[in-house]
Amino acid sequence: MECAEADETYRHFVIDRDLTRQPPGERLIKLMTSMREYLGETSMMAYLTMMAPRLLELRRVLKDTGSIYLHCDSTASHYLKILMDGIFGVENCRNEIVWQRTSAHNEYSRFGRNTDRLLFYARGSVATFNTIFLSYHQSYVESFYRYTDTHGRYQLGDLTGAGLRNGDSGLAWKGYDPSSTGRHWAVPGRFVAKLATVAQIAEMTVQQKLDLLESNGYVAFTGKGTPRFKRYLSEMPGAMAQEQRPGCQAHGLPNAETAGAAGAHHPGIVQ
Repeated sequence: MECAEADETYRHFVIDRDLTRQPPGERLIKLMTSMREYLGETSMMAYLTMMAPRLLELRRVLKDTGSIYLHCDSTASHYLKILMDGIFGVENCRNEIVWQRTSAHNEYSRFGRNTDRLLFYARGSVATFNTIFLSYHQSYVESFYRYTDTHGRYQLGDLTGAGLRNGDSGLAWKGYDPSSTGRHWAVPGRFVAKLATVAQIAEMTVQQKLDLLESNGYVAFTGKGTPRFKRYLSEMPGAMAQEQRPGCQAHGLPNAETAGAAGAHHPGIVQ
C-alpha cells in the first residue's frame, strides 16, 4: 500500500472514525494510535492500517457461532495477533496454529523459515468448533495396538475406575469383584450405545451391560481372570489435531504452498 493511501485509510479509520463508530472501535483506535507511535510511518504500519478495517468488517458480518482463521507468516503474525486481540478480544483467541510447509527452505544466514501461522479466533463464546481427528502414526499403532483378532487390531483398556461405589457398580461379575481392589465398574457407554437402544440400556444393570459387551467380543480376560476392554483401532476416531501442523493436504486442508500462493495473509471465515 502506498504511504498516501495508508495515511488516508488511517485518517478515515482513526481520526474521522468513519469505520470505528461501533464496538470495539474505541479500543481499536487506541491500539492503532499506539502502534503508529511505535512503528512510525513504515510499510508494516501501512499493512496493518490496511488490515484493520477489513478485520473489523469481517467481525461485523460474522455469525455468533462463527470463527475466523487468518493465514499469515512470521513477518507480521505478532502484530496481527495484537490487532486480532483488539478486534475479537483476547478471550476469543482459540489457537495460533503453526503450519509447517512440506518442503524445506534453506537459508545460510539463519534457520530455514518453513512455517506459516493460522490465527484462529471465535466470534464469541458460542462459536461452533468441529474437532478434527487425524490418522494415528504407524509407530503409535504398533506400540499401543499390539493385539489382533478377526476384527482387527486392538488394545486392552480398563473396565473399572478408581474408588468404591454402591449398587451395581460395586458388585462382582464373572468372578471378578472390583471392590476388592478399591475400584468400581466403569462401563464404556459409547460402545454399549452401539449395541442396544436407549430404552434397553435404561433397564440394564451394570452386569448386563458387561454381558452385552462380552457377547459382542469386547471383553478379554487376563490369566488372573481380570476382565479388560478390547478397544479396536477401527472404531477409534484418531488423534485430535494439535496446534503444530505438518503439511495439511492429506488431512483435508489446503497445502500451505497453495494457500499462500497469492501472498500469505488471507482471512478465512467458517460458519
